[in-house]
Amino acid sequence: MRPVHHRLAAPIVLLGSSLVAQGCSESSLALDGGGMEDVAGAEGVATVVFAGTDAATLTTDVWAFGPSGAFNVTGGLRSLLAEGSSVLPSTAPLPVPSRDGSRLALVVTEVDSESGEVIVSPATCSLDGVEAEVGEPVPGLIAAWFDQGGEHLVLQVQDSGADTRRVLFLPADLSGEPVQAEIDATDVVFRGHAGETGHVLVTATADGDATRSVWRVDPHDGAASLLAADPERWLGAPSVSPDGAWLAVEASDATGRRELYAWSLDDGRVVAISAGSPLVDAHHPAWDPGSAGAPRLAWVEDPVGGGTPGSTVRVLDVLGGDVGARTLVGTEDLPTGRTVDSLRWSPAGGRLLVISRSADLGTGETSYELQVVSAGESDGASDDDAEFTAGDVDEIDSGGTPLNPSTAHWARDGSRVLLWDRAAATATPPSSPVRELDPDSMTLTDVGTDFAGEISYPLYAWWNTLLYP
Repeated sequence: MRPVHHRLAAPIVLLGSSLVAQGCSESSLALDGGGMEDVAGAEGVATVVFAGTDAATLTTDVWAFGPSGAFNVTGGLRSLLAEGSSVLPSTAPLPVPSRDGSRLALVVTEVDSESGEVIVSPATCSLDGVEAEVGEPVPGLIAAWFDQGGEHLVLQVQDSGADTRRVLFLPADLSGEPVQAEIDATDVVFRGHAGETGHVLVTATADGDATRSVWRVDPHDGAASLLAADPERWLGAPSVSPDGAWLAVEASDATGRRELYAWSLDDGRVVAISAGSPLVDAHHPAWDPGSAGAPRLAWVEDPVGGGTPGSTVRVLDVLGGDVGARTLVGTEDLPTGRTVDSLRWSPAGGRLLVISRSADLGTGETSYELQVVSAGESDGASDDDAEFTAGDVDEIDSGGTPLNPSTAHWARDGSRVLLWDRAAATATPPSSPVRELDPDSMTLTDVGTDFAGEISYPLYAWWNTLLYP
């Protein structure tokens, strides 16, 4: 017998350090964890979410913590499921909230007690644990996200026994039937959002086709329009500029080397962004959110074909103008051989989080380094004469304590950076791997989670700006 899905929507009463949900169909339900008076919705309070595995029971749930301590967000949701069910964040190990930080989209896996059939369903819950809902099963469901407006869930489905994937859309209240993206292709993958329009970006590959195209899809009805295609190369990592006028993409040739291009969404013009050298692999295009008037794009370049290993970060300040790209982070800013694989602009723009890594060939251990880079400013001259102040590359002051930050996220107002410290997570005995960085003073503060168990990479919820990492 398949599980009966319910909706939990009960007022929560604070009782000391515990939470009690009242008005459920079952007897009163006690939710694990501490009180969350300061959970999402309170301005000035940074709530952090993470997937936590309890050391005693080995069950994985989504947790949040803030000034009131740790709280099991999915405790109420689990009460609606069959015993032994799995509650996982959609993009494990990162639990991803809606844009306003009030809800989480999840994938629930249940096992039919009679037939042994594995049943996978989309689910949502509010960050305070008051509301939770499990939708109808969706065969092959592997991930779910909220669209930018929070009106729909974007569902990624992989057909059983095949490498093909599809994208479906479902109202955020989990009602109705899923709508499929109207693209005649065998592999369709969700890639992000198409600006403020509410549409999403997907890439698509037709059966037997050696190329991949980029499409814009309306979640309401699945209607799709082709944005970019190349008859000879795969297109990936699509992202729309802050003003909605340009689409940046990576174009990969048969060897896997990538070049960057920008497609005008107004007239179809194509602008080559990277230099196009056969000795350079260009990737990770990232638009500066503070440059809507004149879109500014940053990206990473790595040498190929036997060049000296090591990344550089480049930026183009005036798209389509006469001023060429400049280097923000060069070999003098990074130790030899370090590879940059993460660029994240501050919410207001102008500053970048740059994470680089290198592997010890002897031990196989990977070390990470985090830098905050100022992109500099234009002197206001015309394209022909423009000059830009050099960007500053700031290093973290860890006070002599080992630091290995493998991922980091900006707070919504840019005042803080949340980072995951692998050095703390793997220390003996381990300490809290969650730390906050002041990007102005470059000093660190430990963030205690009050959680005894293994936790995933953390993410700001209420102040989150990185919606789909």
